[in-house]
Amino acid sequence: MNQATEKIFQQDIIDHLVSNGWKLGESANYDQKHALYSEALVWAI
Repeated sequence: MNQATEKIFQQDIIDHLVSNGWKLGESANYDQKHALYSEALVWAI
């Protein structure tokens, strides 16, 4: 799969998830060490 096709594929997946209730997070808020979004953790508590 070339780079352009991969980006389209990724966006299709994201669009599907969001249209079914998934919350799209900001990459600036992503904690790579713990593999989560900080706002998701606060929401879960």
